[in-house]
Amino acid sequence: MAGQLEELRKELWACRACPLHEQAYQVVRGEGPIPCDWMVVGEAPGREENRSGRPFVGKSGERLWLCLDKLVGRKRAEVYVTNLVKHRPPGNRRPRISEIHACTVWLDRELDLVKPQVIITLGEKAGRAFDPGLHLGLDHGKAQPITHKGTTYTLVTMYHPAASLHKPGLWPIIVEDWTKLKGQLTLQLEPESKYELLSSSEVLAWLN
Repeated sequence: MAGQLEELRKELWACRACPLHEQAYQVVRGEGPIPCDWMVVGEAPGREENRSGRPFVGKSGERLWLCLDKLVGRKRAEVYVTNLVKHRPPGNRRPRISEIHACTVWLDRELDLVKPQVIITLGEKAGRAFDPGLHLGLDHGKAQPITHKGTTYTLVTMYHPAASLHKPGLWPIIVEDWTKLKGQLTLQLEPESKYELLSSSEVLAWLN
């Protein structure tokens, strides 16, 4: 498995399937254990990810890991994280449909390697990659079974943490969704993965 992931990463470096590589510093590859029962899929790398080559290391990543760690009890080393597109769009804009389609082959290969049971998507475009009829405003925070290319997963679509940086009123909604997530999923954490969790009010106060 590890060899296959490394081969995938090497191929990603050579990808020229869309113009995004032209202005990006580097490819931002998926990261995490394989296989892994939880997979988080964002939309695109941001500025810090573009610089480091790692997913979710900027301010929005800080909020994602705060929610996963303190509200759900999952450390970064216990989750596979990736994005729909692997290069940062210029100006930090959202990825275009053509760019997402060009990157589909990489996401499909990651799914084959990671074999997740739960897919948590961040943002509407990421959610619609798995459920084209999804409406983020109505469906955020809900766990639902889906079949994607012949495989059944539990899909949970969340607001992207980056959205709360521009719209602070979304942050309490995001925290509440993550607080409820663990109770929605039948998948239980392994005993060694149980950490001391915080309440939603404690997490809201964490960044103040």
